[in-house]
Amino acid sequence: MKRLFLATFCLALGAGAFAADAKTTKPATGKATVKTANGNNIVVSTKKQEVSQFRIQRQILTQDLCGNHIVVYVSGPNNSTWLQMYDCATTYVSQHLDSNGCFNG
Repeated sequence: MKRLFLATFCLALGAGAFAADAKTTKPATGKATVKTANGNNIVVSTKKQEVSQFRIQRQILTQDLCGNHIVVYVSGPNNSTWLQMYDCATTYVSQHLDSNGCFNG
């Protein structure tokens, strides 16, 4: 413990001495330029976005308080996130738990 305290003290002393010696004042160089755009000239997109017809399926494994493993398969649109699909699976499992935390599905 004494060595740890000594090492921490030396580190703090060295960092303080290094920071006190830093006397570098450099003037700011360069100019900041500002570009403005008129609201009438902005075009976002002229193409129609293609609609994805694919669906994805994910398997989510959960465990109840009785030690049973529950596998829930969730299917969703192609742009679904893992969190959305995980929330759907955990909602299903939580709705089928009894008062002891065991799955009754």
